[in-house]
Amino acid sequence: MKKAPKVTVFMPVYNGEKYLKEAIESILVQTFPDFELLIIDDGSTDGSVTVVKSIHDSRIRFIQNERNMGLPYTRNKGFELAEGEYIAFIDCDDTSAPDRLEKQVNFMDEHPEVGICGSWVQDVTSEGRLIAGKVRQYPAEDRKIRHMLLWSPPLWNPSLILRRRVIIDHNLFHNPMYIIGEDYDLWVRASKVTQLANIPEILHYYRRHDLQISTRKSVEAVWNVCNLQLGVLFDLIKKYFPQEELGTLETDLANPKLLTKNILAVDRLIEKIKENNILTGEVSHKTLEASHRDLWYKFLSGLPRFDLKLYNAIRQSSFFRTLSYPVRLKLWLKCLAGMRQEWILQMNNLKTALDRKVAVQQ
Repeated sequence: MKKAPKVTVFMPVYNGEKYLKEAIESILVQTFPDFELLIIDDGSTDGSVTVVKSIHDSRIRFIQNERNMGLPYTRNKGFELAEGEYIAFIDCDDTSAPDRLEKQVNFMDEHPEVGICGSWVQDVTSEGRLIAGKVRQYPAEDRKIRHMLLWSPPLWNPSLILRRRVIIDHNLFHNPMYIIGEDYDLWVRASKVTQLANIPEILHYYRRHDLQISTRKSVEAVWNVCNLQLGVLFDLIKKYFPQEELGTLETDLANPKLLTKNILAVDRLIEKIKENNILTGEVSHKTLEASHRDLWYKFLSGLPRFDLKLYNAIRQSSFFRTLSYPVRLKLWLKCLAGMRQEWILQMNNLKTALDRKVAVQQ
């Protein structure tokens, strides 16, 4: 019987032909030898499959989805098919430092309490040149990573190595509701059952180009990250309130479509904490307020359209009281403009429907 590898390096691929060979080769030259490279093609329509099949290496295990299923589905399939004690991620347009696996495996072996470990990340151009001053220096310690979850992603997904048993035992598969931000969702849930870490060295190179999913779906990405950060904030404060006061909020937080309602609900809980001078013991009132204001700004910046219903909802929040009168006026005008844009869109849709009806009758 073939011995299972220590590490499964998992690479999901969708139309990654342009940079795919370089990404694969960066794994095949790793100084740590005991790995398999699991590549799952998610219904590519370019030459990605040809590129993979042109590289002959016994460590490559190649799987093809019958059709394009999306990244969460493909990543979950990778979790199920991985055979290694550890699962390391890499995207099909990025590259890893030659000693990445060696350093991450050594770290995980020495720190059994850690379930997920990332690294610092160097940004590179589409041609692979280093971008000066663009090193993503993520916090190394679990405590600092958890705190950063309130504000922004504290890990870089393609730089990660994970314990497979932590994923399987705690059912940490990706949530299909998050087409964008599914990695953030996994980190939030993982932080409740294991420790997180980063190695403070550049072990991963992130290629910037215009074809990335995060570039094409930035609005949805902002929306999902806001919802997940709201969940982290809620976890900090829910223990200070009886369940009947929380109602369905904890369940609602799983639905990004209820984000406006949920932000207002958490807003009211923070106000009660302040009014009753409840000390959370984990973060200060000032930090709670700052985190919540940051959520509002991200949420509003990520919305493609505003309306007066949204404006009236925002007016109920403590966030609204922190805005200057010129900013309030600007927000109101933007909501009016958004309402006009929505009205024009509805009229155009109605006209199109009527034109079709007339054409059918003729």
